[in-house]
Amino acid sequence: MQARAQMFKFGNKTVRNSLQSRLIMGVFWSAGLKVANTLMSLVIGIVLARYLGPDKFGVYTYIFAVVTIIGLPTKAGLPSLLVRETAKYQLNQNWPMLRGLLLASNGFAMLAACAAIVYIVRFWENSSSVEINAFFWALLLLPIVAFGNLREATLRGLRNVVAGQIPEMLLRPGFILIFIFTAISHQVTVDVELAVKYNALAAFLAFVVGAILLARALPLQVRQCRADFQPKIWLKSLVPLSLFSGMQVLNGAVSIAILGQLSNMMDVGLFRVALQGAELVAFGLSIFSIVLGPHVARLYEKKDMAKLQRILTLSTRASLAVALSAVALLVVNGELLLQMIFGAEYTSAYRALIVLCIGQMINAATGPVAILLNMSGHENETVKGIAVNLVINVSMCVLLIPLYGHLGAAVAATISFSIYNAIITWAAYRKTGINTFIVGKKFKG
Repeated sequence: MQARAQMFKFGNKTVRNSLQSRLIMGVFWSAGLKVANTLMSLVIGIVLARYLGPDKFGVYTYIFAVVTIIGLPTKAGLPSLLVRETAKYQLNQNWPMLRGLLLASNGFAMLAACAAIVYIVRFWENSSSVEINAFFWALLLLPIVAFGNLREATLRGLRNVVAGQIPEMLLRPGFILIFIFTAISHQVTVDVELAVKYNALAAFLAFVVGAILLARALPLQVRQCRADFQPKIWLKSLVPLSLFSGMQVLNGAVSIAILGQLSNMMDVGLFRVALQGAELVAFGLSIFSIVLGPHVARLYEKKDMAKLQRILTLSTRASLAVALSAVALLVVNGELLLQMIFGAEYTSAYRALIVLCIGQMINAATGPVAILLNMSGHENETVKGIAVNLVINVSMCVLLIPLYGHLGAAVAATISFSIYNAIITWAAYRKTGINTFIVGKKFKG
């Protein structure tokens, strides 16, 4: 039996809560959260870059890159699996299976978190220097982030996209800013260790709020039914999704890790600043990727390919429009903005910033193609693409970083990422018949 269409008030008019209205409202609020998150993250980066200096800011960035690599098992592919399967189970009102999936995913995260905690305790026994202590506090983030990712994914799967983003996008950076500015106002020296401690505390507080939001959003039927399990089906999808997620995270951190080994911490700090600037170009696509996930899963499940093609094409065009605007701003005023915002010592990151912007512009032109593949059950294709991306990126980093430092890392990331987007865009068209590229038309041949 089809659920009756819900209604909601918008000004004086009553608007049908259709897919279109959900997408519009989701994009609207997600854009607001993304703007707030970008601004707060930028302020955090500016304050830490200025207070720590390029060398110490490089140490801070390097610590989180290493911890990110160590924490790959805690991320796995569970968030993507949860978004997809939760959306399908809610559509079909399969509450026992949804309950079983939630129990299984939390159990897996608990095992990964326990392993991380054991490593933390053993690591703490041998810690001594400030950098080592900072690394310890960063490791504490692993179990918190693992459960936070599951909470956010479940809310997104239930189409509570905005509620799912609030803890990580708004509260966590907000708490960090409060802690930093409180310390500065009381003339407390903000060093690397204290900055990492603030991150860990903020993540914990954001997780608590997120857990409350999920408890309120979870359907009553899920709490009252007995759990059913499909471990073979879930594992079949979880393995490639985990490989994709792991290599995606590794690909993002490997440039920084190799920079720290083959160059110096100043190069790490400059590269981090360039990455932060390039995130403006990916702003539009990141919003649509967050909002579209559960809707893509539902439309593909219903075989409504015409509507799916339409919303993906519109999303790609909107994402590219945002990307082109950001690139124009950064090309013309990037060096001046780096000097004004981060300080004169960071202006040498300008060339790396422009190179990374080119890669993000290509990314925007291909649209939310990874979302399409992962939400339609073709996650094996994204694994193949990201594997090629990782191999090319690592190889080029090893070759270019000793010669060109942070600029070499930027060139490696852009070339490998562009090849990855070309591979999965073609794979998505072959597997689904959907073309996420900017033109939105069928390929010839």
